[in-house]
Amino acid sequence: MWNLRNCRLRLAIPSVVLLMLLSCVAGPSDTRGGGEATEPKTEWILSPYTHVPLTVKLDARPKEPLIPGLFADHVHVVVRNHTEDQAVAIRNVRWWEGGRESLNWHGSVFGASIQDGKGEIIVELNETVQALSSIAFEKGLLLPGDELTVYMPFTPQRYDDNTLQIHYVAVGDETTSWEDEVLIPRGLQSAGPRTRFVEPSEEVLQRRNNEGGMGLLRSTMAIGAEGAGVKWGHFSVPIPIEKDPDPQATGGLTLERASGRAGAHHEDEGYLGYYLPKMQTWFFIRGDDFARTLRLEDDKWVFDFMKNIPAFAPDFFGRGEAQTAILLNPEIFGEIVEVQTPWRQMYYNPGKTYLDANELWQVLQLMNENPDLDLQMVVINPNGLGKEWVLTIGVEADSAGKWIEPAIEPREVPLNPR
Repeated sequence: MWNLRNCRLRLAIPSVVLLMLLSCVAGPSDTRGGGEATEPKTEWILSPYTHVPLTVKLDARPKEPLIPGLFADHVHVVVRNHTEDQAVAIRNVRWWEGGRESLNWHGSVFGASIQDGKGEIIVELNETVQALSSIAFEKGLLLPGDELTVYMPFTPQRYDDNTLQIHYVAVGDETTSWEDEVLIPRGLQSAGPRTRFVEPSEEVLQRRNNEGGMGLLRSTMAIGAEGAGVKWGHFSVPIPIEKDPDPQATGGLTLERASGRAGAHHEDEGYLGYYLPKMQTWFFIRGDDFARTLRLEDDKWVFDFMKNIPAFAPDFFGRGEAQTAILLNPEIFGEIVEVQTPWRQMYYNPGKTYLDANELWQVLQLMNENPDLDLQMVVINPNGLGKEWVLTIGVEADSAGKWIEPAIEPREVPLNPR
């Protein structure tokens, strides 16, 4: 019989049901012109660790140029389960050299979940009340032959190869069948308020079409049950970096020229470079959170030091017209910006303040003048609706986003939230 579990097909378009469930300038310049990017290599890449059941490749769809120091929000990586006898559930994905960790691969989804007498799981979606299921779902389940495209934005640096790190849980071996451990949606055609998760028959696998995504592992269905034996693999992914980038894309200075002016050399001290177009500022950050900045002021590049900025934090600074979301201590920053504090309507809101480029620079300067302040990146999960990264200065928050220091109780009505 034709074994559907081993075939390699292109990703199908996700159904509406699965999508609902996942609700996871000018200045002194160089004179060189823009160059051509090298063609991306799209071959499947194995981990050097032979036990890893996954292969990866850079998504080869047309993209904007990847310019060193400039945030790239269009980068995607395809992950595939290349085994014939294991099912794999992703736990997190991140670039080893930089970039944010991909969150929310395992946990509750919106809607009620019940188990019928046949051992099947029924998820009843509720579009009006944001209830959470009582069991934990896998949002990156890969059966043998399955593929899944993962959104992996980051700020490329000088090097062509970047290391992708994936943590995962695998079930199935020579003595245990993975089919006995897995429940998956009955099919992409099951549009409607209910979705059944069933054992993986040949008919169900055919409808799945080798598209990884939503599913259940019997061993991780309990809330908080991450699964035994979380493993990891590294993959060296070739990145098509612009070899001769247009310096105007990064304020008139390429990463090499800017780092030279700032004395921030990656080879010697491991600095990572980030250019923020709206701020007209280069940030160079060392592994110990020590930073050097170059800011374009009155057509001149002004150099300064800045302490306590974690690497990768600039990836969370506002891009384009977007603003930077951050938790700020009102006693410290209330005189220069309108600081938000926690508030509650139907759900708890941790009270993010949204800053434009100039406001963010003022906040960072004031932080730099205070030896007791630093910029933090923390993961919170307000209301249990999903984990998220958040920046903080002068605020200590718990894992739910509740303020511990300063201890501010949430208001019932927001103060001009943006």
